Amino acid sequence: MKTLTFTYLHQSYPVHIRFKRQRKIYFRLIEDSIHISAPLRTSTSFLVLQLDTVMEKLLKKTSFAKPIDAFGIFLFGTYIKKEDFLTKGIPSDFLESSSIEQQQYLKKQLYPYVLKTFEHYRQAMHVDTTYKISIRTMKTRLGSHARRTKKLTFATHLVHYHPQYIDAVIVHELAHHFHFDHSPKFYSCLLHYFPQYKDVHAKLKAHQFYA
Repeated sequence: MKTLTFTYLHQSYPVHIRFKRQRKIYFRLIEDSIHISAPLRTSTSFLVLQLDTVMEKLLKKTSFAKPIDAFGIFLFGTYIKKEDFLTKGIPSDFLESSSIEQQQYLKKQLYPYVLKTFEHYRQAMHVDTTYKISIRTMKTRLGSHARRTKKLTFATHLVHYHPQYIDAVIVHELAHHFHFDHSPKFYSCLLHYFPQYKDVHAKLKAHQFYA
């Protein structure tokens, strides 16, 4: 990994560049650090030039509503205020807990829903393979499908989104059972079982937690 510093609008950002066997370049802004994933042999100077054109877009993404703030939390698409935590079964000290403790709690909330919904769509899509289901913290992805180990992994922060949006991610990963790419055939399969996917995907990209 290569590290450098990039200045935009008088603010400096650490830049972490990873070169991989891939075709596209991906830019992400995570906690005031820029992360770039680029094809092998891509020049660093070229990537820096590209940053000038993508920074505005990256900064806009970080301006969206946060799933957890000082006053409450989004849980399955509903914003719950701190004073209502106990009535909703949320620990009263959740906001004061460490990030590790918060993630552990959120995983416990999400796992049963994912397991139940996965089974529903597995049967509807006639997927006969036995998959392991895992929930873990992922900063840049909502889900992943490991074909070799037969494991589907879903991001903990999905728990903040409306159930319909969580369903979309589950069906997306299940569709990879039939097409392990993002070809027209893959999207045809995905839209067959989840016709509203395009609209939901746009809301996921916009970090819209509610329906």
